[in-house]
Amino acid sequence: MMEKKEQLQQAYINHVLLNDEQPRSVFVFAKENELAEEEFYKYFGSFDSIEQSIWKVLLDTAITEVKAQEIWPQYSSREKVLSLLLL
Repeated sequence: MMEKKEQLQQAYINHVLLNDEQPRSVFVFAKENELAEEEFYKYFGSFDSIEQSIWKVLLDTAITEVKAQEIWPQYSSREKVLSLLLL
């Protein structure tokens, strides 16, 4: 089961994908997701902070995946960056 922080991130991603914009306010976002506004603020201070956390998770996942490649240790720094960017 997803922890609350991950649930909030996924709900935010879904909202942006469906509406092509950030929610109008944390209050509206909380109501749409049937939680108290304070619950959002336990994990994130703003929509900018939730976006930063989402990008961090995506980047960490990408790095883990490219490092798992057998050839990774043989790559030059340039090839490592390109591998990450092309993932």
